[in-house]
Amino acid sequence: MADPHPSIIDPQPISSSAVSWGAILAGAAGAAALSLILLMLGVGLGLSSVSPWACSGLDGADLGRSTIIWIIVTQLLASGMGGFLAGRLRTRWFDTPADEVYFRDTAHGFLAWAMASLATALSPACQPPSAGACATPDPTNPFWSH
Repeated sequence: MADPHPSIIDPQPISSSAVSWGAILAGAAGAAALSLILLMLGVGLGLSSVSPWACSGLDGADLGRSTIIWIIVTQLLASGMGGFLAGRLRTRWFDTPADEVYFRDTAHGFLAWAMASLATALSPACQPPSAGACATPDPTNPFWSH
C-alpha cells in the first residue's frame, strides 16, 4: 500500500532540454505586439507634432531626433517586456544553482528578442514591393507612355 503522506515530492518534470520554446514564443509575441503598439503611438505623436504651416510645429531635424529616440525607447521597452515574459514563463528548475538559472533566464530573453526581430523582419508589412511589380507597364494607366 502506498504511503498517503509521502515525505519527498519531486515537483520537477523530467525534461531533456533547458530551453522552453513555448515561453520563448510567448515572449516574442509579446515583444512584437508591444513594439507594434508603441510604433503606432509614435506615428500618431509624430504626425500631431508637425504642421503644414511655416514657423509652427517641429522642424525636420527635431522630428528626426525625436523619431530616433522614440524607436530606441520602443525597442528597449518591447525587448525588455518580451525577455521578462520569456524568463518568467519558462519551466522551473529546482536543483539548479542560482547563477545557472540567471543565465538560462537571460538566454530565454535573448531568444525571445531574436524571434521577435526575425518575425518582424520577415513579416510582409516590412518587405519592399517586388521590382517586377513596379516595372510592369500598365496599358490601362493614362500616365503610361509607349
